[in-house]
Amino acid sequence: MKEIPKLFVHRRALAPVIANLLLIGITVVGGTITWSAAQDSYNSSQVSGLDIDFLQILGYDSRDSCTLIFAGGFETGCGLGGESIVLPQEPSVKKYDERIAVYIVNHSSKKVLLSEVMFGGVVYNSTNAGLLTLWDDSVDFVPGQHAIMDNGNSLLIAENHEIQAGQTVTVVLDLESNFKIGRTAQMRITTGNGAVYVADITIGEHKLG
Repeated sequence: MKEIPKLFVHRRALAPVIANLLLIGITVVGGTITWSAAQDSYNSSQVSGLDIDFLQILGYDSRDSCTLIFAGGFETGCGLGGESIVLPQEPSVKKYDERIAVYIVNHSSKKVLLSEVMFGGVVYNSTNAGLLTLWDDSVDFVPGQHAIMDNGNSLLIAENHEIQAGQTVTVVLDLESNFKIGRTAQMRITTGNGAVYVADITIGEHKLG
C-alpha cells in the first residue's frame, strides 16, 4: 500500500506568519483611525479657541480721594458735584456718587465685549457720557453706572464697550452706595461669550498687580 503524501505538513508553520500579518494590518488600521480622530479634535479645538475671551484684572484705585488714577497714569481732576468733595465729611467712608477705577487688559487675540459689570452685588449699567474730565460733573454719568476709559486720556471708548486685542482700559464705577474704608467687595465682569472674571477690591487702596 502506497503512502499518502503529506501535502499539509507545513500548515502549522504558516500560522504564525498569517497571525503576524493580521496584527500588522490591525495596528496600521487602528493607528490611522486614531490619527484621524486626533486631527479632527485638534482642528475643532483650534476653531473653538478663536472664541475664547482672556481678560485680566490688573488692579484698581479705590482711594478716598477726589481724583482717580487710570492704568496708564492719567489722573482725573476734582469735580464739585455730588458727594465728591476734596475733604470728605466722613473720611472712613467711600461715599455714594464717588468713583473707583479698575484696570483691565485683554490678552485675547480678538476684541472682547463686556456684557455685564457688577460690583458689590449690584449691576452697573453703561453710561452714555462722551467725556469725563472731572470727578462727577458730567450729568450723563450717575450712580450705578460704569464707563470704559482709555488710559491715555479721559475719553470714553466706543459705546459698544469692546476692548481691543492687547488693549488695557480702565473701568470707572460711579458708586451706587456707601462703602466703608477697608471693606472688600467683589468686582465681577461678564463678556459677550459668557466668560466671567472676578477680583476682590478693598476700598481705600490703590493696587497694581
